[in-house]
Amino acid sequence: MDIDAFVAAHRQAWDRLEHLIKHRSKLTGPEVDELVALYQRVSTHLSIVRSGHADALLVGRLSALVARARSAVTGAHTPAWRELLRFFTVSFPVVAYRARWWWLGAALAFLAVSWVMGAWVAGSPEVQASIASEEEITQLVEHDFADYYSENPAASFASRVWINNAWVSMLMIISAIFMGLPIPYFLYTNAENVAVAGGLMASRGKLDIFFGLITPHGLLELTAVFLAAGAGMRLGWTVVDPGPRGRLEALAEQGRAVVAVALGLVAVLFVSGLIEALVTPSGLPTWARIAIGVLAEIGFLAYVVVLGRRAMRARETGDIERAPDIAPTTA
Repeated sequence: MDIDAFVAAHRQAWDRLEHLIKHRSKLTGPEVDELVALYQRVSTHLSIVRSGHADALLVGRLSALVARARSAVTGAHTPAWRELLRFFTVSFPVVAYRARWWWLGAALAFLAVSWVMGAWVAGSPEVQASIASEEEITQLVEHDFADYYSENPAASFASRVWINNAWVSMLMIISAIFMGLPIPYFLYTNAENVAVAGGLMASRGKLDIFFGLITPHGLLELTAVFLAAGAGMRLGWTVVDPGPRGRLEALAEQGRAVVAVALGLVAVLFVSGLIEALVTPSGLPTWARIAIGVLAEIGFLAYVVVLGRRAMRARETGDIERAPDIAPTTA
């Protein structure tokens, strides 16, 4: 393709589109129609130029022009609260729902490792002796495990828990950059910590206290970790199997989905932190504390399934709208 001839043939349309964009607040009806038509035409020009491997300056100029035109055409200024509402009713739940089999697999693997390792610790005095001395285990079982949840003021404890849990989940998300390969290790280390604590408590007949304290907040907290792990591993797998789309396009879409998961988990972990700080150490009966945790977990799963499935049926992906360098088509 002769770039000079192409530019000469279409420069007038590009300049006209730029003029209409600059004066979009004062356009008449026919000029608005012209803006839409030119936006579609120049989008096609951009696709042609990109497919022809033209120089980067021309591609950059047309990309910026199309992006500005697209904003002028579709950029009805949506209030921030509507964008936030859409995120929590469409974007986040549909991304979580689409990744459901990944985080279900992460949850099953985590529970299997925790259960086997916990039973091993509980039934083996030799393993217990390699972890800590008899006095240290007694101190943990009789005092430290329960005191952990009440030794600090609720507000500061909630914020600390929230930051810690968010950090663990962000490690899962960041690991997606490395094809998700570090994620099984992070899951294993967390499963090991849970198994050791549970096994030591069980060895001294305190398993009821263990589950009574960890269940109220742990259900939602671990679900958030599993979701982060599933989203990260799904992104890593996209490198191997991008599906029918181009690899870069698939990675970009899945990467934005992972960001949506990260943002949504901030809210989920905030709720989990509040439960851990206010409910877990409270004077409520054990059954009541566990019931609150179970209700929070059921509520979150129902939220993901109901809203996520509805959004998926509406062909929502949770991704941002299609990039502007894809030429639009008219009906």
